[in-house]
Amino acid sequence: MLEEAVTPVVRRVADLVQQTVAAAELTGGDLVGIYCVGGSAHLPHLGVAIAERTGITPTVVVDPQLAAARGAAEVGAVVPGPPQVEVTVPPVRRAVAIAVPGFASLCLFWQCIVTAEKNNALSVYYWVDFNWGGLTLAAVSALLACLAAGTVLGSLIAARSPAPDLRTEGGRVSVGILAALCLGTAIAGLYAVVAAQYFGLPVGGGFLRWALWPIVPVAVIAVVMAVVAARQWRTPHGGWSALLAVPTGSVVAATLGMGLIQYSLTADRWPRLVLWIDLAGRVGGLLLGVAVVMALVRPLMFRLIVSAPVAVIGAAIVNRQATGILAVGYALAVAVWWAARVWMRVIRSTAPAPRAFVGAPGGGG
Repeated sequence: MLEEAVTPVVRRVADLVQQTVAAAELTGGDLVGIYCVGGSAHLPHLGVAIAERTGITPTVVVDPQLAAARGAAEVGAVVPGPPQVEVTVPPVRRAVAIAVPGFASLCLFWQCIVTAEKNNALSVYYWVDFNWGGLTLAAVSALLACLAAGTVLGSLIAARSPAPDLRTEGGRVSVGILAALCLGTAIAGLYAVVAAQYFGLPVGGGFLRWALWPIVPVAVIAVVMAVVAARQWRTPHGGWSALLAVPTGSVVAATLGMGLIQYSLTADRWPRLVLWIDLAGRVGGLLLGVAVVMALVRPLMFRLIVSAPVAVIGAAIVNRQATGILAVGYALAVAVWWAARVWMRVIRSTAPAPRAFVGAPGGGG
């Protein structure tokens, strides 16, 4: 009778343990062990249920019902000091999610600067053929790299701040996302200022417009994520770091595509190379189309189906005026991708409903 009464509670505890491990971005292999404390550690089948969910057989400590009292006594014997926040080193996968868009951003901006063509440099009608799409994509990639480092920035800020709100996971993530957003926007603006000063043109012209306006949708989604994290509605599946990391394959495809387009627009068109130069531009448009699909579509089969028409459209419209359109399209695709993930993994996602507790016969009301 007791086993039947506590079975729903045991299952619920096992589910919570599994969710806690997943929220910490860990697997069973990352844990040293699971230890059961409290009087409920002796519940029947508790160890079996936890082992089924996590793959680790839990250990019941000696006198588990006294664990809380012993812990309180040990804490009371320690002189209180300022709370410490551990700054974790990002794993390789997270480091790649930060490094790839960051490196792509620098490469695109460098290419825009060195391949821009000055016209009538000694005349009052001086103007520059500048790849606005490359500048836009560099700004977007910079923001993506900063947002991927959001949890790291949050931990660094919390470690140096006495604010109590930063001691919670939600507070750290929220502050980290906002700090990453500010940093990414500042880098995008810096790109515009540096390019304008380098060519001696007004920064308020196309430079700021193409560097800042296209990242607004991504910035809005980032603010939404910061609000969700601050309110601590729930931790997304896989953790916040996984949610903040944009697929690196999409970033690489977009960067290579824009690089090939810029090459086709600025390369010396020798008669023997004209065909190959034009082909490089078409391939670049194709890669940008594929990058958009990789950001919007997740199932592999759907990607293959949708990539063909989108890639053909991207390859068909490649020209100097269309680079900005292609880059803005990619920025919008990233914003839609993030909005969908926030909706599915955080806002719409619901935790498993707790099973009804079957009280023991004769229990009080």
